Amino acid sequence: VFDIRRLLDTVFTNVAAGYSIAVLDDAEEIYQRSGTERSQDPALTRQASFDVVISVTVLCFAGDPSALLAESFRVLRPGGRIVTGELGRYSPWAFARRLKGLVTETVYRQAHFFTRAELGQLLSSVGFRDRRCGSAVFYPPINVRTVIRYGRSFEAIGRWLAPWGGAFLAAVAKRP
Repeated sequence: VFDIRRLLDTVFTNVAAGYSIAVLDDAEEIYQRSGTERSQDPALTRQASFDVVISVTVLCFAGDPSALLAESFRVLRPGGRIVTGELGRYSPWAFARRLKGLVTETVYRQAHFFTRAELGQLLSSVGFRDRRCGSAVFYPPINVRTVIRYGRSFEAIGRWLAPWGGAFLAAVAKRP
């Protein structure tokens, strides 16, 4: 039997571990309307409960990314996968974000920009295996029609000349 309260409890729990205030506000409102009482248990999700964990630009803003990955590992079933996307260190976007962070308060001032090797090492360090990492978004952070028009060309050239230099890193790994 499908239990909407259990689903909302799970959604709230998992979204509450996320890092978007707008999403948290929406999740809180949905949770409140559900009439479900929130658990006070810090381990809100049972071990080995999920087939997939998706984490997009979470680790780069976390104080302890290893702890978050360890929790992801804990809640994944054996054979489950984590899919994560993070900000790449060696891209024009990272450079622009760092520069902006020097002169104004931005969320990127505290961000950690990863390399593909570093992200892979982090995944391995908590026990993930069969990991693959790639990168994308090689076009420069310039909002000019010409740059936008030739975005596919920038991507192709970037993947060929500097596969380590994408603004966005994507990784997938498996829990043994």
